Amino acid sequence: DADALTHRFDDNLCVLCFVQNEGEGPAVARFPGSGQGLRGTPAEESETQHRAGAQEGATESPIHAPECILGKHRSQTRPGHPMSSPPPLPTPESVIQAISHRVGRDVSGPIEAMFRGSKHPLVGLNRLSHLIETQANPGVVFAQLESVPPLARVLGLVLSTSQHLSDVLIQNPAFVHDIISPDVVSAPLDREAILSEAEGLLHHTISYAHRLDRLRLLKQRLTLRLAAQDLGNLRHQEEIWRGLTTLALTILEISRDVVWRQFAASRGLSEACPVSVAAMGKAGGNELNYSSDIDLVMILRDDADEALEKAATKFAEQWRAALADRMGRGDLYRVDLRLR
Repeated sequence: DADALTHRFDDNLCVLCFVQNEGEGPAVARFPGSGQGLRGTPAEESETQHRAGAQEGATESPIHAPECILGKHRSQTRPGHPMSSPPPLPTPESVIQAISHRVGRDVSGPIEAMFRGSKHPLVGLNRLSHLIETQANPGVVFAQLESVPPLARVLGLVLSTSQHLSDVLIQNPAFVHDIISPDVVSAPLDREAILSEAEGLLHHTISYAHRLDRLRLLKQRLTLRLAAQDLGNLRHQEEIWRGLTTLALTILEISRDVVWRQFAASRGLSEACPVSVAAMGKAGGNELNYSSDIDLVMILRDDADEALEKAATKFAEQWRAALADRMGRGDLYRVDLRLR
């Protein structure tokens, strides 16, 4: 019997088809109805090129235009496609109607104001729909948005500009208030404020992994706040860089103590952490950006004996791994220890 698993290239689908011809040895990868292996028929290749050219020339429609929200996807069935075509993506009007139903009243006006001036309003609208689905009290959120239109536009910019920040908001629904609450989004981000938030998050942790997760949550929340200040032009660029650097170095300081407590307990060590760090590069110059890695030099105190030096080396490896490990919330920071 033939084993068939179809291989097609589509906008969102890539499946592989192995067809075993009767009595002809091992299976080969082919397109259905094609003798060209992993190549499609000339008609299929022509259609693919036509679709690619159409996408390059496509322009985004305004928010009230009856087009697909994340337009570039196609819904028609293609020749020989083994699966039925997906339903058409909803129009902006239907998305706004769904959000209004969730809120309990017509919010088309506030939504249009939120994305006015955005370069990608349809993308932002789709992400807003997902965000509203996560809110326990969407009516309260929209009441707040209507009371502070400038911050509503900041939220619109976050949603329409960054997939990552939108995912953070959807994963953590309460974070939306960090953007639309004037006293929160405008608060300066200094070391004392970060330490205070970290203390509250770490107070009820129950394990080493839980403590590292809370630090990742802290990084997500405060990076989102800085990004909102940045996109909304609420602070000068130098202040944003300084805030990102302060956040990174403070979380490094806290994580060092968290990892050392775990490391020392597993080896019966009672002394304080003997390792300090010196920030180099952009971190040392208060110029970190959102994607910077951190150049560090780890320093061991002068009076350390050979046993403590070996322990400190192992600790440094464990600390670096704790910073770089990607968990559900991603990593903490990429740390570079190579001096240049």
